[in-house]
Amino acid sequence: LLLGRHEVEQDGAKRLAMVREVARVFEKEEGDQGKALTALLAAFREEPENVEIQQDVERLATATGLWSEVVTEYSAVAQNQREPKAAGDWWVRIGKLYAEKLRHDDYAVGSYNHALSLDANRLDALTALAEVVKQKAADADEDGKAEQYKEYAKLLSRIARAEDDDERKAEVLEELAQTYAKRLKSEEEAILAYRKVLDAMPSHSGAVMALISLFRKAEMWDELAELMRSRIPLTENPEEQTRYRHELATVYIGGGTPSLLEP
Repeated sequence: LLLGRHEVEQDGAKRLAMVREVARVFEKEEGDQGKALTALLAAFREEPENVEIQQDVERLATATGLWSEVVTEYSAVAQNQREPKAAGDWWVRIGKLYAEKLRHDDYAVGSYNHALSLDANRLDALTALAEVVKQKAADADEDGKAEQYKEYAKLLSRIARAEDDDERKAEVLEELAQTYAKRLKSEEEAILAYRKVLDAMPSHSGAVMALISLFRKAEMWDELAELMRSRIPLTENPEEQTRYRHELATVYIGGGTPSLLEP
């Protein structure tokens, strides 16, 4: 009866109250969470920005597993947004539902790319997309891993360029360097990324240690010496100063003497 009245009711507030009451009856009195979700989605269509309705919708979707119906409604809202920021917010949210609830990585990628088509430097979309691509790389067969990790590296580079916080930028660049070194076997690109880590955070000892190892492996003695000369005045730690001076001395003495920095 209430659903029938809802269809002809002209007042929006009354229409919303009716469908919410229908949802309550289905869930609390009838014990039918699926029908309750259907009613709540009708309420959502009436007022999609209502946070309380969104929370109830997602609570029932969690209970029923009917996330595809929720994504369909959210997608309609995203497509009807006039403001790029608001549309992007919805597409990021949809992407996370695809990735986390429906396990549809390709649809998640498409949703995040929708958001990025509206704002190419949107950090939440870039970060979420990078996580999906990283997982796809981990799951890929040997022939597909390299391409996926190349895409992951491109996304990390975009995140680093868009990031304003130096500490976070350094974390992303370190992940980029490790991806090049361990996954893509590109020591040259790894060195470039670690150098950028130090540009963002000069005190980053992990990047220094990684560069020492990479320079030694590649026999880049001039670069290693320059790195050590630049590090000594930047640290107030006597042990680090001693280590850096020793490293510099080994370069001058032999250009390849095993480093005491290595275990």
